[in-house]
Amino acid sequence: MARPMKLNDELINRLTQYIKIGNYIETACALVGISRSIVYVWLKQGRRALETSEKTGEVVPRKDKIYVKLVMEIDQALAFSEARDVETIGEHAKSNWKAAAWRLERKFPSKWGRKDQLQANVNHSGEMKVEHNKMAMKIGCDEEMLDLAMKLFEKVQGGELQS
Repeated sequence: MARPMKLNDELINRLTQYIKIGNYIETACALVGISRSIVYVWLKQGRRALETSEKTGEVVPRKDKIYVKLVMEIDQALAFSEARDVETIGEHAKSNWKAAAWRLERKFPSKWGRKDQLQANVNHSGEMKVEHNKMAMKIGCDEEMLDLAMKLFEKVQGGELQS
């Protein structure tokens, strides 16, 4: 059985270099040859140490500093990658309306997102369990879903749909 890898500055640098160029954390782990589950354990430990330090006002314990460094470096690498991609899209959007439209669709989906309609014929002979509270929370948080739910309710009330 292979010996577990120890977290150190070199490993953090290797991981973050792959993340900076746009890879997911999982991909960076595979490229470095380390289990993603151990990296997530280290990240959790680092985030917990940071949170405790912020709550108590105490310095991060020495044993946790490397985990905090991992959190900070990965967060920075992700931010760098995102900023670079946003800049690239912005540059292309100047001369390509499709890039601009794509960006608007994703940044402001309620205003610019696609409103394609889906039609489906569904036959169901079994029992359905509906969790009303969860559904209501989801519908209430999404303006488009709320609008569709209201239209459906009106059709049911008006007798247009049979239950």
